[in-house]
Amino acid sequence: MNVKKVLKRFNILVFALSLVIAVILWGYVSLFLNPTGTRTVSNIPVLFINESSLAYNGLIMVSDRNMTVDAKFEGRNQDYTGLNAENLVAEVDLRGVIGAGETTLDYKLKSTAGMTIQLSSLITTLYTPSVTVTVDYIGEKPVPVEVSALPQSGENMMVEAVEFDHSNITVSGPSKIVGTIEKAVVDYTPDGVITNTLVNEYSLILHTRDGEVGEEDMRLLTLDYDTVIMTIPVSRVKTVPLDISCIDGGGLTKNDNILLSFSPATVRISGDPAVLEGINSVLLSETVNLASLSGDTTGTYPILFPESVRNIDNITEAQVEITLWNVDTKDISTTNITAMNVNTPPGYQYIIRSSPLVITVRGSHDDVLRVQPHNIRVVADFGGVLLTPGVSQQAAVVTVEGIGEVGVVDMDYAVLIEVVPEEPPAATPLP
Repeated sequence: MNVKKVLKRFNILVFALSLVIAVILWGYVSLFLNPTGTRTVSNIPVLFINESSLAYNGLIMVSDRNMTVDAKFEGRNQDYTGLNAENLVAEVDLRGVIGAGETTLDYKLKSTAGMTIQLSSLITTLYTPSVTVTVDYIGEKPVPVEVSALPQSGENMMVEAVEFDHSNITVSGPSKIVGTIEKAVVDYTPDGVITNTLVNEYSLILHTRDGEVGEEDMRLLTLDYDTVIMTIPVSRVKTVPLDISCIDGGGLTKNDNILLSFSPATVRISGDPAVLEGINSVLLSETVNLASLSGDTTGTYPILFPESVRNIDNITEAQVEITLWNVDTKDISTTNITAMNVNTPPGYQYIIRSSPLVITVRGSHDDVLRVQPHNIRVVADFGGVLLTPGVSQQAAVVTVEGIGEVGVVDMDYAVLIEVVPEEPPAATPLP
């Protein structure tokens, strides 16, 4: 037998056998190791693009930005290699949203950077490529800044009105959420007694009528200031008596002849300790001219608090009783009356018509007893104005001369004069 022919036939048989074995192996792998089937990939993250188009239309997305989708695929096992939620993203284009409410949008599955495979054309998708998003109109609202609680102050100290560098902040976001916000509360909790002015920066917590705004809503809101500098002024408290200014006169001095009784007798004020140190009383608005007092009197007047202090008790007025003591009064009739600068027309003269004038004097008992009519001087200055014939009147200045501290009770004294023709000279008798 020819050896070459034998070898040739053997090679043909080996090739044929190899081909049969390969076909059998391919069939086994296709049918058993890499069959056609379906796979569901869960929690594929959703990526929203072109969100700026919402703001252009005055809208804002309310839906959860951490939205995920599930997708079902069909294909061979070998085509699924590396196909999972970490390698996929569902891209949603927001440019099609033009109004508030719920909108259903299609999404496109895309492979992420670094993915080892691309979505194969051999894989068939078996899912509805859409998600539902909710949008709202953008709202804006100013709200007041408040602090929920204040610390206690130390002895003889007081916490004054709190100050903020921004007393209001502006909140923007979904109108349905913004409309419920009523205030921004400083995130501050008092800790013990405060003895010095506190200045610090604090974050803000938004509140509705029902309480704090939840985290889900807060992620949709924007604040023009999310922190404020809060100042809690602490000042000294001082209790001081009331007083009233007096002008000595009419035989009276505030220190020697006046008893003052106030209701209330004292007021509480607060302020800078250095300022309070120099304040020993607070005055009423009235200034009493003691010369005008004819006896005991009572009046109610506003309290003049210094601008640099605070009226703690909000008392705005007080009653004062003025009682005269250690003085006597006496009415004395005097003719010691002088009219000055009286200007009469040519051919006229004046005659004092108010003489005698009764003057009330006041002073210590012994001094008042010593006053005589000649000790009293009444002067009326008519100012040089040309008078017309008839009666004229001018206020008078009355003084007591030579008798200690005796004064004159102000009774609006006046001098009356009459302008009359001069009397013709007496005729000379004939010899």
